[in-house]
Amino acid sequence: MVCNALIISSPTVDIININNNEVICAGGPPLYAGFALRKMNCNVYFYGPIGYETEKTVNLQEKINIITVGIRQKVKGAVFYHKYNQDKRLTKFIGEIIPIDVNDLINKTRNIKFDFIILSPIFNEIPAEQIKLLNKPIVLDPQGYVRSLKAWMDLVPLNYIDLFHISSDDLPLDLVKNLAINSILLYTMGIENTVIIDKNEAKEIKPSGNIAKDRTGSGDIITGLVSYYYFYKKLNIVDAYNKAQENFEEVINEVNRIKYNF
Repeated sequence: MVCNALIISSPTVDIININNNEVICAGGPPLYAGFALRKMNCNVYFYGPIGYETEKTVNLQEKINIITVGIRQKVKGAVFYHKYNQDKRLTKFIGEIIPIDVNDLINKTRNIKFDFIILSPIFNEIPAEQIKLLNKPIVLDPQGYVRSLKAWMDLVPLNYIDLFHISSDDLPLDLVKNLAINSILLYTMGIENTVIIDKNEAKEIKPSGNIAKDRTGSGDIITGLVSYYYFYKKLNIVDAYNKAQENFEEVINEVNRIKYNF
């Protein structure tokens, strides 16, 4: 059977500053993770708030056959400013989005069996108290909760999540290791080692391949690929990560070529 994946997040418009040169492009987890999953021949569905600025990003997503479930809002949408300084990235949210109603999503997708759901809030558009309404398995990248909710760890049902992806851009490793979770944790540190924590055992893996000049969306791509190999292909988490790494460089280079055409 063909893989079915659902990404709950916001499409974005990204203003990217690299060496003081600015460009504007499409972005967001639905595009980056969705592109990666389409490369794996998955059926990819997207649900999240679409603003008048981010409608053009959704148009690009649909050109690569990411299926839009909704929902359009009369606000700007998710717009970000990213500034790269050597190996660090500074990100500022300059858009506007309205929280979604997960019940609406459930009603619109009740006839689809998903192999996994990727939950990747950009800000706080996915109410944490509604996460338990979703069917498992659930993958969570809490980047948006970290940005917008001071006590997000108390609000998110951590033990309802099957796989976490957390970036060093969002939380330090020492804090992540102390999270009271029983599921698998994938902690990425850019070009440095990735840490996988499974059943209280930590394993460090050095990312392979060449370094992309524009690394925006790297975490979303890895999240999508690891989810595919772990939940759909049923590999163990270390093998799933290694397979994801084999595909990562090709995927990020391809999506970087199309994301300006929106």
